Amino acid sequence: MRRLKMLLVLALMAGLTLGGCSDDDDGPTGPSSNIEEYNAVLSALSSSNALGPVAAYALLVEPGEVSFGDITVGTGTLGEAIARAAAGAQASGWQAFVLEVNLSGTWEGEPMDENWTGLAAWNGLDVEAETVDEAISIFALDTALADGTATFESEEAMAYYVDGTVDPEVLYLCASGIMGTGGTFSISDPTFGGTQACQTVAIQGISCTYAVGTVDGSFDFVASDGVSTVTRTSTFTGLPALQINITGSTAD
Repeated sequence: MRRLKMLLVLALMAGLTLGGCSDDDDGPTGPSSNIEEYNAVLSALSSSNALGPVAAYALLVEPGEVSFGDITVGTGTLGEAIARAAAGAQASGWQAFVLEVNLSGTWEGEPMDENWTGLAAWNGLDVEAETVDEAISIFALDTALADGTATFESEEAMAYYVDGTVDPEVLYLCASGIMGTGGTFSISDPTFGGTQACQTVAIQGISCTYAVGTVDGSFDFVASDGVSTVTRTSTFTGLPALQINITGSTAD
């Protein structure tokens, strides 16, 4: 089974030294222009079983450079949501951002050529406690997104849901047919500006740049914890997006 290189992600993040954060509030509007709230979001998502890699990569960018977008999330299937009134079909109070990661080179002698896109969404942020009530995370390799839509049965895409109001340690998973009944993740019209250097990366031979922009897309999945299931769906336009480009080679 081909899967996302989570061990590579964790090893890479373990070697990062992040630059200091400024209290400058001149960044994009939204929660991420508030440094305390931005850091609370990333801490909450990093500590969640579902969202570690998305939050970890976002740490490479100065807080004022990343904004979060408002989205609505439905609790039924996409077909059911369309059939119902919009107000009843979608739940407000969610925020999200999209992350595109491009890895190229070698890591300790192993190929590091992989491109994937992820989405993190959450609601009920408690800044002081650094927790969220609910969280969704989706990942798909670019090979699965070649035609713009990835399916979660493809072994190259997965979706997670965590309900922090019940038990944040329980993970609802939809991945490669392991649990749940599948679904899709679509991305279109990615638009990014110019690249600039990430915060300090203390790994010899590795360079990192990032760009900010927006994407359109949707997700529609059913996930299970082995006992019960949840269904989540959303369609979004102009959602804030972050592109991370990591290139180079480390010693064997």
